[in-house]
Amino acid sequence: MSKNIPYNIIVASLENTATIDEQKELDDWLSSTNENREIFESIKKTWSKTQLKRSSFNPNIDPALTQTKKRIHRRLFIKRVSGIAAILLIGLMISTLFNPFDNDKRWQSVIAQQQEKIELPDGSIVVLSPGSEIKFPDKFEAKSRRVKIKGKAYFDVAHNKNQPFIVETNHTKTKVLGTKFTLVSDALDKDVLYLDEGKVEFSSLTWFGPKQLVKPGEEISLMNGKLIKRIAINDNLSTWATGKLTFKDIALIDLVKQLEDYYQTPITLSTSLINDLHFSGSITQTEAIDALQIIALTLQLKLSTDNQTLTLSL
Repeated sequence: MSKNIPYNIIVASLENTATIDEQKELDDWLSSTNENREIFESIKKTWSKTQLKRSSFNPNIDPALTQTKKRIHRRLFIKRVSGIAAILLIGLMISTLFNPFDNDKRWQSVIAQQQEKIELPDGSIVVLSPGSEIKFPDKFEAKSRRVKIKGKAYFDVAHNKNQPFIVETNHTKTKVLGTKFTLVSDALDKDVLYLDEGKVEFSSLTWFGPKQLVKPGEEISLMNGKLIKRIAINDNLSTWATGKLTFKDIALIDLVKQLEDYYQTPITLSTSLINDLHFSGSITQTEAIDALQIIALTLQLKLSTDNQTLTLSL
């Protein structure tokens, strides 16, 4: 059994790039034992299935091979070597798949100092929250439009069925054709996506990781390697970027909680009798008092202010 399998020379031979000396060395190795010939055929078969190009192939398998000191059944040995070769080649394939920026030569990065709106080369719009970052090419030239983000971003993606739009974080990949959604990625292996329009495919970046389709009104998150999807309890998770609040038959007590979070203004209801009044509609006001005036008029309530607290009453 050979302890030194010439992987680099084997790969060069398979790519027809081996020198005369390398080819002679390989021929000598192949002719030395039938076992070497079987090893070569096994690696050749695995190589042809993957159809990879060599960029760097310099495996160190000596520690694993030195453990195999005793003579074992030839079939078992060949199966083991074939498995090692497959793992090495899959490693090369993973490196290629997870290096999405190779097809676009010039990239730029934007880190938002404050909330910032950016137009991408395809006309898609991205809104970044303060401190968030996006990386994108000067021009989308590959088969897909790829960007990468850290932090919190809202996307309004231009439709192009021939060139899917893909957003990558450190943990997940979101694939769309044209849609609107908010994506939040933190440094603790947790991503959350809320979909406003269209349909997206949300998946983990881990090899053969889980993936799910997401529909409008749904929220999906990645936590500890698992995807968790549910109906969003808040229809306004993208309001921070769009400035538009939308309510569908929501109880007044729940509406007030969302308005307090969005406007960062205390709001009270003077009596529990109005807790279950329901409101539907859209609000684009930039001040809390203007939004409350619309709600008060719609529900025939009174609005008053006291010490910067807004109060709705009968």
